[in-house]
Amino acid sequence: MKQNIKTRKQQVFDTYFTHSEEKRLLACLKQQASVEARRDLAWMQLARHSAVRVCVLSGLTLGDAMLALRSERLEIRPEINKGNKHQSLFASKNILKALRTLVKIHKEMAQEQDWPETPYHDRPLILSRNHKGMSIRSFQSRMTHWCKAAGVAPGSPHWWRHTWAKRQVEAGDDVGRTLLRVQVFLGHEDLKTTAIYTQPDKEEMQDFGRFAV
Repeated sequence: MKQNIKTRKQQVFDTYFTHSEEKRLLACLKQQASVEARRDLAWMQLARHSAVRVCVLSGLTLGDAMLALRSERLEIRPEINKGNKHQSLFASKNILKALRTLVKIHKEMAQEQDWPETPYHDRPLILSRNHKGMSIRSFQSRMTHWCKAAGVAPGSPHWWRHTWAKRQVEAGDDVGRTLLRVQVFLGHEDLKTTAIYTQPDKEEMQDFGRFAV
């Protein structure tokens, strides 16, 4: 019996933010005035609309951001991407807005003496409190902090990637065609990996349980 329950649980896709959770989380951040909160809001919005992995967030430089703002494409260098793959993403208005904000916040947080020999374009885009590039662990820690503050499910930065994909599948009229597009955008090699977003999700199961006869 326990094995059956575990199997069913694994088949429910729940590692994403629902519409209400996303709204509450971002609203919580928008109420804060500190530079760290504004930084966290900006990188979460970038993750939400670009679906990049946390390793990419941690590896982005000012040069990457400036290039994206000029070309309206976010070029993800192989050395900061999973599997050492280069990706080129069309930068939507939301992505460009988040990048502009992060560049502005970088200037606000940065101290020139932190990089006496590092060219401007090679400096980390997203800074920690000690004026260094934020580590993957720092992104995860900040995510935990804000989820708790907003009273939402304890998600990770990767949940924004899942949230983006989930929204695309929800909005697509042709599921098969939409999955192919999501696969390309996310850089999945196998469509089976992308198909996880068609599994029953926590919202569906809550509604099903509420109205099941």
